[in-house]
Amino acid sequence: MNKPAQPTADAFLAAIIDSSDDAIFSIDAHGNVSSWNRGAERLLGYPSAEAIGLTVRVLFRPDGDESHGDVLARIRNGESVDAFETTLQSKDGTPVDVSLALSPIRTSDNGAVGAAAIARDIRDRKRLEFAPPRLAAIVASSDDAIISKDLNGIVTSWNAAAERMFGYTAEEMIGRSITTIIPTERLQEEDNVLAHIRAGLPVEHFETVRLHKHGRLIDISLTVSPIRDGGGSIVGASKIAREITEHKRLIEAQRLAAAMEEAAKRQLLEAENRRVREANRLKGEFVANMSHELRTPLNSIIGFAELIADERLGPVGARYPEFARTMLNSAQHLLRLINDILDLAKVESGKIELEPQRVVVRDLIEDVTSIIKGIAKERKISIAIDVDPSIDVLHLDPIRLKQVLYNYLSNAIKFSRDGAQVILRVRPEGAEHFRIEVQDFGIGIRPEDFNRLFVEFQQLDATSSKQFQGTGLGLALTKRVIEAQGGTVGVESEPGAGSTFFATLPRNVTARSANLTSSSSRTKSAVAESAERDR
Repeated sequence: MNKPAQPTADAFLAAIIDSSDDAIFSIDAHGNVSSWNRGAERLLGYPSAEAIGLTVRVLFRPDGDESHGDVLARIRNGESVDAFETTLQSKDGTPVDVSLALSPIRTSDNGAVGAAAIARDIRDRKRLEFAPPRLAAIVASSDDAIISKDLNGIVTSWNAAAERMFGYTAEEMIGRSITTIIPTERLQEEDNVLAHIRAGLPVEHFETVRLHKHGRLIDISLTVSPIRDGGGSIVGASKIAREITEHKRLIEAQRLAAAMEEAAKRQLLEAENRRVREANRLKGEFVANMSHELRTPLNSIIGFAELIADERLGPVGARYPEFARTMLNSAQHLLRLINDILDLAKVESGKIELEPQRVVVRDLIEDVTSIIKGIAKERKISIAIDVDPSIDVLHLDPIRLKQVLYNYLSNAIKFSRDGAQVILRVRPEGAEHFRIEVQDFGIGIRPEDFNRLFVEFQQLDATSSKQFQGTGLGLALTKRVIEAQGGTVGVESEPGAGSTFFATLPRNVTARSANLTSSSSRTKSAVAESAERDR
């Protein structure tokens, strides 16, 4: 039986060299690379086919160690070069820290024909060797206090910033408990911090107070992280403390400035409120005075115009009754305008009087429509009334409700076409409210004009040649009167198809729900007064 072939010594050596993690290569007597293993390919970046034949000088950095020339000279003389640390250059120019050893390659008669080189990557070790001094430099130059302690709270390091911040030197604090700089009332904080550290948890940006050597308190922001040994066990804690006394002072200054600004705004607001209250008081006095001063002469004009128009004191001539009726209509119109303005002033100043009482809905509607029918008849406009039977008796201010109905109905008639119909509906709105709707089939309103409808002195057609006359007070006053009694107003409309104005009110209005009361004597609203007289 044949024995298996045994590898030659050269084949065995070649396999070892090729599988080594170290860069192993050889150079001939002229300094050119003659062999190149996989480790060399990985470390220096040259493929074997590219490296063989290159001069070994390409591996040395141009600005590198000047001893490289001596090394090559020693190799040519057949000398060995023990391992030494140097820097080679990879194919892409990256410096590579290595430990390099070279041995001469000799012929059988002991003549040197080249050298074998072994280069070991020592970059990781270099970084580790450099890290402690670099870290020490960072700690020493930091403006933050950087302190380390063991799990018993004993200080093990204390940088220069800690000396400046707390007043203790490193010699005074190393080996001493960290509680030296913790106020008595905050000692529990240290127990909590150590508990977090033992559990492997950091404490980040914890604002607290620490004690200076001379007794003053220092506001700091504290971050604490666990320190682990080579086996991963927690052996202590690293603390970074940043003084925030100035930061806290700035925040407090900003808070005080904001408080002072707020106080100044409150004073200005109070002064403005006093001014507004005084203006409202004067307005109230004006309203009270003008109610009498304006209405008294107008009532006289209206009364005498009625006498003349009706010829109650005897014939006055063929044309004078017509003049008297024109004068009467103008005076009544003027009185309505004056009363609208006075009522609006009362609402704004909180002086409007409300007298809620029992109201039979159909009777109240009959009173209003009997007045408005005269205007409707001239335009051949019919008024349809639709009252839900469940809305029979209410408790509210009848004069104010008449005012709302009169304004809605007169507007509907004004903007309706001759011969059209206006519908008045009264419907329940839940258990505690009811809804009034007045629908016309007139010109309608564009959606973009809705927000102008209930604003004082606003009219959709404000040109000098406007078709529909008016002051723009009726709907504004309606809105104020409804809201004063805890209700709401609104409109639904389509241009060219007509509009529906509505209002919702509580079925039981009280002085409290209206939030507008007065102990002064009762003054009837503008439209109501003229409506009662016309009727």
